[in-house]
Amino acid sequence: MWNYLLYIKKECEMISEKLNKNLKTAFYHAGLSKKERNAVQQLWNQDKFKIIVATIAFGMGIDKKDVRFVIHYSLPKSLEGYYQETGRAGRDGKESICILYYNYGDKHKINYMINLNHQSTKEQKQRQKDELRDVINFCENKNDCRRKLILKYFDEDFDSTNCKKTCDNCTNTQKTVLVNYTTVANELSSIVRYNKLSLHQLIDVYRGTGNKKVDNVYAGRGNNIKKTLIERIIKKMIIKGYIEEKTESKGGFPWTYLIYRKNVDLLDIEEVHKNEIVAKNKEPIEKNKINTDKKLAIKNSTNSGKTDITKKIKVVKKKTLKLTKKK
Repeated sequence: MWNYLLYIKKECEMISEKLNKNLKTAFYHAGLSKKERNAVQQLWNQDKFKIIVATIAFGMGIDKKDVRFVIHYSLPKSLEGYYQETGRAGRDGKESICILYYNYGDKHKINYMINLNHQSTKEQKQRQKDELRDVINFCENKNDCRRKLILKYFDEDFDSTNCKKTCDNCTNTQKTVLVNYTTVANELSSIVRYNKLSLHQLIDVYRGTGNKKVDNVYAGRGNNIKKTLIERIIKKMIIKGYIEEKTESKGGFPWTYLIYRKNVDLLDIEEVHKNEIVAKNKEPIEKNKINTDKKLAIKNSTNSGKTDITKKIKVVKKKTLKLTKKK
């Protein structure tokens, strides 16, 4: 647990240091003394610097009205936390942007932290894992309005036409189809049931590529399906509890593999674009075209691939400098 928290603090300082090459920033985390934290917050409130790089130790009592960006470099632990943290942007009613940099592999770091917390009960750990699963489900959804998804989590209804093309999903004007991949999912499940494979090893076995050889009737069956599509199917199987990821030490390093839980009763993939290869004997069902109206609401952009920090920081600098010039 200590090593993980130390990593988070170091990452916070490193991002601040990188940004400081062109922008004036400060960092804030629990490793600072109370006096240091108060000083950083006071200087930020006084606009002595425009950017603060912080962990969740920054607290919920922040009420700076002219926050233009809230950028999550790391995966939030829950949708409730993400909702509260993004709510710090645009309290003055002006245009503000929230960006979440997402990489599926980040979930393993959070799961690692959850499992190492010996002060939590088994029930508490399971609740935290369920909350993390909801975050992954939110990020993996490439079809539905982000604002609608978040508000639905809190049992609130929202008409996605009011999003006005302000989230990444509503900005995407491509037609999507709903395809039933239950058969494919059960074939993947069969391979997992009798073999200890990582997510990417399972993809290679099912497509008949890679060095891993498995004696299974379904090995190589998915040679006509794109690798990215199979990966999405597996992730959805994990989210729905058909298979589960487990991590153990292998050669002194953590290794995450898949284990079988139950047969797949129904698995649809909503975000399959028309130019993707559809599995054999599957009839696509047309889905309504995504709304293309435009206006600003809550920005919840997600990037499916986590680029290196230098590229991320260039994006942040460009957006920040552009917005600063507007002011």
